Amino acid sequence: MIIKTITYLFFLLAIFSCRNYARIDYDKNFEHERKQINDIVILPIVFYEFDSNEDLKNSESKEKELLESMDLAFTNLNKKVIYTDSFKSNKVPEYLNHLVPLQKDIIRSSDLHQDPYMFSFDDKKMTRKFFVQTPKIQPDYLDFSEKYNTPYVIFIGIFSNKGKSFHYIILADIEKSEIIYRRLNFINKKITRSNLYPVVYNSLIEIFNE
Repeated sequence: MIIKTITYLFFLLAIFSCRNYARIDYDKNFEHERKQINDIVILPIVFYEFDSNEDLKNSESKEKELLESMDLAFTNLNKKVIYTDSFKSNKVPEYLNHLVPLQKDIIRSSDLHQDPYMFSFDDKKMTRKFFVQTPKIQPDYLDFSEKYNTPYVIFIGIFSNKGKSFHYIILADIEKSEIIYRRLNFINKKITRSNLYPVVYNSLIEIFNE
């Protein structure tokens, strides 16, 4: 599933190779619901890039930098977050039984509700639209929601290739079994430690409408 998504994202990077562009899709009720979001579970993040041998690798050092930027951004936005990346490294049952299936489910549903034709090819830097059909996930995660006392989970990742980057944020309400917000950023440069925080913060502030 993740390889299919990566292939698709790099195809989109080729389309938007000469400019920055952001596509935002959200549920029709999101403007109201965003005001209720205080606590959020952060699903294990991903940061993929090509190494010197042109092999796609998961960069643990870059993931650490991404986590640091996310932590600072959420702190500045006064949002309480629950991180789960430590579950991934320790392979605890919660990671295998809840986080992996939920993460795959969110990716699957997001993939089913996007294609190259959904993107604007004019000179806009950002497009906002309602979901034509709100992406659904499986209704199997209520226990997870009750444990952390919040229905909101967010999945954040970055893919980098030859000086171009793709950054995405997907926010789901697991009590409603829906993806309620998705932002896809196409960035015409390599994401580094020096520019990572502005990318993350500017994307998150859009969710909370600060």
